[in-house]
Amino acid sequence: MLRKIELEELFMLFEVFEELEINKDIRNLAFEFMKKYGLLPNDALILATCKLLNI
Repeated sequence: MLRKIELEELFMLFEVFEELEINKDIRNLAFEFMKKYGLLPNDALILATCKLLNI
């Protein structure tokens, strides 16, 4: 079980990251990656997001 301090430190990590919205372009590209490469939806969304953001 996480102690209170460990949990607070874990939540502090969320300040470092930025949530990205799934737009139409990402959704469509992810669908293409799912069909072409047999990726799971979550993996396809990550790949599509990275591709469109040039990461």
